[in-house]
Amino acid sequence: MDYKVDVRRLYDREFNLTRLYVYVSDTYSDVLRPYCQRFSNNTMPFHTDEEVIAIYLFGVTEGRFQVKRIYEHTKKYLW
Repeated sequence: MDYKVDVRRLYDREFNLTRLYVYVSDTYSDVLRPYCQRFSNNTMPFHTDEEVIAIYLFGVTEGRFQVKRIYEHTKKYLW
């Protein structure tokens, strides 16, 4: 199968994800950190809380509303 990639769309997606991450990171450090607690026994998580929140919100903005669909979308386009 031969897929054509719309470069403009790819850059828009990367720009929007970066902008969303910066917003989440700023908000998390200023407002959310005192109210959030990671419920994991993992002391060295692979992703930060900010990254997880940004990926979830990005998936929702891309039309994915189930965690499994967000994961599949993220795996396909971001890794």
